Amino acid sequence: QAPILADCFAPALTRELQQRGYAVAQPTSISGTSPAPGTALGYVITAQGDALICLTLYLGPQTLSRAYVLGNGTTYAAGAWTRKE
Repeated sequence: QAPILADCFAPALTRELQQRGYAVAQPTSISGTSPAPGTALGYVITAQGDALICLTLYLGPQTLSRAYVLGNGTTYAAGAWTRKE
């Protein structure tokens, strides 16, 4: 299994989900723990060059992806969410 890494996206995502009323449990370690009941959430952020990133969310059995453009100190969606069939 991949290690849990600290980043700036996880706290922002957690904060937004909690502000919208979702309960979020964050693991503190991988070994020796059982997952909490609920839907598993994971993500991968991949750079696609200097100004484009791809965010892939793993939400239970669903996989959703969306591209984002980085520029002028802001980030904005480069298209719609796509869902893996």
